[in-house]
Amino acid sequence: MWRGLGGPGGRRGPDRPAPPSRWALSWKGAIKVTVPQERCRGIRWGASLLERLEGDANLPEAIRTQVRDLRRTYPTVGQLKDHLAAGTNGLPPAWTSAIQEAHRLFNTLWCSGDVSQDIRDELQMVMRHYPDPFTTALMGDERVDIRGWLVHEDSYR
Repeated sequence: MWRGLGGPGGRRGPDRPAPPSRWALSWKGAIKVTVPQERCRGIRWGASLLERLEGDANLPEAIRTQVRDLRRTYPTVGQLKDHLAAGTNGLPPAWTSAIQEAHRLFNTLWCSGDVSQDIRDELQMVMRHYPDPFTTALMGDERVDIRGWLVHEDSYR
């Protein structure tokens, strides 16, 4: 049993799992704990990485074209902040698809070994709290209040 993580008596174990909004499978297959503002930060960092990848002349043109297409529907920081402030349930389907496709692209680039060490380091940072496809699918459900899944970082300053 772990101490200090919640539940009666401050204990959590197999009989008292963590709330689903905090647990997700990481891109390396291990369990990772994220909180809503970390997932939001992961999406923001993902947008920054996509911008960097689009301008990387060392990447094949097919990858850069894929990144360029993805950036057209990937949410900007401003769009995400406005959407969260509006309190609307779910993310727009185009955003959900773009976030999921970016996740697949980041995994592909990581596994390919064809990227520079700088890009690998940035991929590792981005994917640390990037929402996995399952979490992203939940955030895309208009019946789900996404404020339990995403909170803009400004909310904690």
